Amino acid sequence: MEVLDRCHQEKQPFRLVFLGAGFDIKEKKRIEGLVPDHLKSSVEVTDRFSRQEALGMLQKAHVLLGIAYGEMKGIPSSKLYEYLAIGKPVLLCPTDGDVMERILVEVGLGFFAKDAVEGVSKILELQNLYRTNAEVSRLKERSREKVLGYSRFRQLENLADHLGK
Repeated sequence: MEVLDRCHQEKQPFRLVFLGAGFDIKEKKRIEGLVPDHLKSSVEVTDRFSRQEALGMLQKAHVLLGIAYGEMKGIPSSKLYEYLAIGKPVLLCPTDGDVMERILVEVGLGFFAKDAVEGVSKILELQNLYRTNAEVSRLKERSREKVLGYSRFRQLENLADHLGK
């Protein structure tokens, strides 16, 4: 919320959507309880959607938010692979400095922040990126071949090659 608050203060607001987190009323109340009154209109906690609806909503997003698992290393979020397939910029905040960051660097879709100050800087950078929509399209195009390396098909090929050796 600190990044959202700082961007709001700098007159560079954005909308933060917690897609599907509202299916659990306790979780919804917990998240909403973290949102200061002046930011309530910028935050939405949605109910659960079908997979197709959720993917459609993610396609409409400008930036996807990834969150590392704190001190636990070597564990990529399953959302990471959905995010790669969508081909949108991913803000990893806080970054894990580990496998998620490595993958996002490799495919060219990652923007990384270790704290709120860097988070604001990355949000502003991403907002500028979207002011020239052609640059966002180029980002997706450049990442496509690298992202395909993480497809189930390609990973199965890698496993078969490894087992065959």
